[in-house]
Amino acid sequence: MKILVACDIYFTLDNKEFSLSQLNSEAFSGDHNTQPFFYKFKENRVLYFVSDRNGGYGGLDVWFSIIDSAGNFSFPINAGPKINTIADEITPFYLPLSNTLYFSSSNKDTGLGGFDVYSSIGSLNRWETSINMSSINSEYDEMYFSLFNDKNAFFSSNRITDSSSFCCNNIYSVEFENEIIDIQDTIQDLSDNAGFVPFEIYFDNNSPNPRFFDSNNDLIFSYKKFYVDYFKNRESYYYNQNDSIIDFFFESTLKKGYKGLISMLENTLFDLSKGFIVELTIQGYASPLASDSYNRKLSSLRIKSILNFINEYSDLSLSKYISDSKLIINELPLGESESFLSVSDDPEDIKKSILSIEAILSRKVTILNMKSYK
Repeated sequence: MKILVACDIYFTLDNKEFSLSQLNSEAFSGDHNTQPFFYKFKENRVLYFVSDRNGGYGGLDVWFSIIDSAGNFSFPINAGPKINTIADEITPFYLPLSNTLYFSSSNKDTGLGGFDVYSSIGSLNRWETSINMSSINSEYDEMYFSLFNDKNAFFSSNRITDSSSFCCNNIYSVEFENEIIDIQDTIQDLSDNAGFVPFEIYFDNNSPNPRFFDSNNDLIFSYKKFYVDYFKNRESYYYNQNDSIIDFFFESTLKKGYKGLISMLENTLFDLSKGFIVELTIQGYASPLASDSYNRKLSSLRIKSILNFINEYSDLSLSKYISDSKLIINELPLGESESFLSVSDDPEDIKKSILSIEAILSRKVTILNMKSYK
């Protein structure tokens, strides 16, 4: 597939067209923003789309943006290496009831030729290994897969049939022998996650700093201090880049992570008070601006600051549940494993290694999962 002209994403309101400027911005250096797929499920609104913007894995990639209650779009985030490759990934279709993304790829090892349709279970940028839907793929191009009930789907293909030749896409329908959406599994999954969606909490460069340790080498502050310090250092991020991007990060993305943490702990305390066991999975990340071992340590310290925040929350009301193993926290310090490819590891290149939006979005902790059970 070759796109010959630049593409932007638009929306209509009152029969008027408007450019979705938060995604089409030249600051992201992408010529093509196309094939948007929007879904709303419970309180979540997400737009998946396809782009060749900087920070991807090559060619066209699947990206997404989370939409808040005021209609603001988060910074575009790449769906990650379980979905994207050095070639092209296109036509995303997400089914929230089964947490499954369907998309087409031109370069996976399991491909049959041309674009093949794949599926992967997960959400946002957390995915299981994608699976080739070989029952519908051919040596030609299969794209635009979409389900319209639990067993039937449409897709397009330029395969040769008795009534067509290899030149153009035709629409095909397929009926699967077994249901694609397993209702029982879906109910269990929603119960396990209690409607809770992964979210990110962001950190300033090299934060937490070594000066925040006591004599026993323990981190003495919680995330609240580092959150406030990040705002105090806000002005340094306006250096030689689009001010609106930095404004949006601090006023929407950074604040949203902090509010999400508070909301999660409120729900956690409520569930614990009702006799549930609550299990949290927390992942820590860093930009590539240091050695791999240092970045893993730094991502571990970022998780530690969240743990300190949890311990301090509501006058230590959660501490006893941690001591009694009623609140279980799984820690996964992953270092620079998910930093954007465009982020520099050169300490002399401050703009790309520290101040760029890609570097900003690489320094984070992800609250990956929350499960409540008895």
